Amino acid sequence: MSNSNIFKVHDENEFDDRVLSSKDPILVGFYAPECEACDTIISRAEQIIEEKKGKMCLAEVNIAELSELSQKCGVVSGPVLAVAKEGSFHQRLSGLPEKKEICLFVEEGMKK
Repeated sequence: MSNSNIFKVHDENEFDDRVLSSKDPILVGFYAPECEACDTIISRAEQIIEEKKGKMCLAEVNIAELSELSQKCGVVSGPVLAVAKEGSFHQRLSGLPEKKEICLFVEEGMKK
């Protein structure tokens, strides 16, 4: 993960500062470490963010480590992708969508 537009969230303060306070839309990937579907969707999301070349960031949230934060965001299991902007979530995508569907989801989120 060398792309500076992709980062792991380590605590709730960082989430508040980097995600909820952002005026720009941020793609948030909620995942569990032992979840194969989560690995797949996060990998697809990372590819798309890299292709967007700085137009959107991806914040990765480990729901096992940050369970209280995840629950506050309405996420109890992964994988879930959500677009956050200015303190709220504008859209969500769960399950295991294909890369094309995630790309459309991200493009729609960039318009918010």
